[in-house]
Amino acid sequence: ADAMACIRQAVVVTVWAQSIALVWGTADPVDYVDLKSGTYSRFDYGRGSSLPFVGQPWGMNNWAPQTNNYAGAGNLRSWWYHPEDRLLYGIRCTHMASPWIYDYGEFLLTPELGPRKSSWP
Repeated sequence: ADAMACIRQAVVVTVWAQSIALVWGTADPVDYVDLKSGTYSRFDYGRGSSLPFVGQPWGMNNWAPQTNNYAGAGNLRSWWYHPEDRLLYGIRCTHMASPWIYDYGEFLLTPELGPRKSSWP
């Protein structure tokens, strides 16, 4: 009897959630995806330590925004994204799974507007 009650409760909750989603207009599962979830981390304090990837499942490389330039800054060189940064250095092709693992074979696409610059910031 307890198993049937659990199944009944699960069905009711599922139907309720789907009906709310339809009423609010969020029937597409993509509406529930937040690429920035778990990215509010720094080297000294982590809250998820993940990166906002866009790519295919089990892909070798992924695309992500690079919002700071810690290149060559020792342990900080892996921390090239934070959701509160207000600069976009470019779109990074990365093989990195987490900021705690160094990136190998990455490259950065840096679009520019205006006259050509001869130095990196």
